[in-house]
Amino acid sequence: MFQLQSGISTQLRQVDRSCSVKDALLRDSETCTKMVAGEVISQASVCAKVERCTENISCFSRIAKNLVEESAYECSVDVSVEPTSPLTPSLVLKFSYSEAVDRNTGMKLWSFGGDAHLLASYIYRDDIVEFHTSLKDACDKHGAELYPVFKQHADGISKASNGLGGVYFENFASRPSNSDSSLNDQQAVEALIVNCVQEIIPCYIEILKRHRNDDIHAQNIKWREKCDSTSSLFELESFLKAHNYPEDGMETKTLGILKDPPRNWAVDTGNLREMSFEVIMAQLMARTQKDLSQKQ
Repeated sequence: MFQLQSGISTQLRQVDRSCSVKDALLRDSETCTKMVAGEVISQASVCAKVERCTENISCFSRIAKNLVEESAYECSVDVSVEPTSPLTPSLVLKFSYSEAVDRNTGMKLWSFGGDAHLLASYIYRDDIVEFHTSLKDACDKHGAELYPVFKQHADGISKASNGLGGVYFENFASRPSNSDSSLNDQQAVEALIVNCVQEIIPCYIEILKRHRNDDIHAQNIKWREKCDSTSSLFELESFLKAHNYPEDGMETKTLGILKDPPRNWAVDTGNLREMSFEVIMAQLMARTQKDLSQKQ
């Protein structure tokens, strides 16, 4: 986790060298990088920690009750990035791993969870397609069944927070070695987490670069402030009407996407960067038309 934290911090620093950066080492078990007031990044936090669960082993409450508390611990990496531009989506990412020993069986138990999603006041298709495809690529390396399940969980959360979805999972716990899942040992779990971070961060940095020179207007700032202040689609729609935003503007288009049921944004490719943007959008539009025809 500490290696992931260091790598993420380094990449974010490279994309915006104008940020004020503060590194902190806390209790020899937590490191945190804070970035503020940059040209591209308004504020960012990248933290990693290892925590002993001697008093509260809630991370294992669903899989075992008879734990040796002295052996229980949790490690995590937590990332939050808010861009300066209101046209650029924010990133939220957290992965955690927990471990303990069952005093009755002596078996080592583990559990892990993860959350990676975008929050946006302006939804640009190329951003969300690339982001979801990077998530799918990372998950597919460990089983084609993972991304659809993780995405469905995230859709239920992001729909209530004006999010673009992503992946979400919790309490993905120890299982017999003969399980059908490819995630049946600690090494496989660690590999999934590393692959997700290695796909997500470079993808998000490309999104940051894509919007760094966008023209920003007062109406863009007001719209983001409104999106940040409420998750009510009714209130957002009322705001657009009250402030005379154009019916064909990006704000109205974004609200339309948020109103729709969650979409399957990911492109079926093992490597998005080998495809042209035109091909990607053609696949996405074909899928959208199919979804609309099925609803009718």
